[in-house]
Amino acid sequence: MEKHNLENVNMYNDIIKNNEQSMQQCFNNFKNKINIMSMNRVTPQLLEHVVVTSVYNKTIPIHHIATIIVHNVNTLKVTPFDKKIIKNIEKAILTANLDVSTQIINLSIYITMPIITESRKIKLLQRIKTETELFRICIRTIRRKTNNKIKLYLKNKEISENVEKKLQHIIQKHTVHYITCISNYLKQKEKDILQY
Repeated sequence: MEKHNLENVNMYNDIIKNNEQSMQQCFNNFKNKINIMSMNRVTPQLLEHVVVTSVYNKTIPIHHIATIIVHNVNTLKVTPFDKKIIKNIEKAILTANLDVSTQIINLSIYITMPIITESRKIKLLQRIKTETELFRICIRTIRRKTNNKIKLYLKNKEISENVEKKLQHIIQKHTVHYITCISNYLKQKEKDILQY
């Protein structure tokens, strides 16, 4: 009987820990994405999440197949190690929805970030708000999946109804916490962007 109770305690702790870790990871991904989207100057980080489809139909992170340097205040220079995939790299950059323009000169791709104007700020804020909503959905999806696991444990009589309610309460607290963190981060980024 003691062993069974210990297993339940471990299961209880695992559910809470896994939920917390998943939501924290979602929040970290959100911050990274928003930070990249809201850069007011170019850095190689802008291309951090760009993946290129090679001639062999493999997806490869751009920094594995090219050098990326800051050319000037609003331009990056990307020089592929293999000149045959320059078009693939350009296509990956353009489809990454980074709001940049590209130009191929002397076997290098020059990526220009437009100067921040009022209309660009508005577009950027709209894109960030859309992205923010996707991450709120991510948090709620994690909650739903965790609650479904909890219901399954209850159905299989691995936990009691009291434990189910306690777990759901904790999961809801996590959800509210991370949704609030996302909203607060968004507010701060909006202020930052409007001050550019």
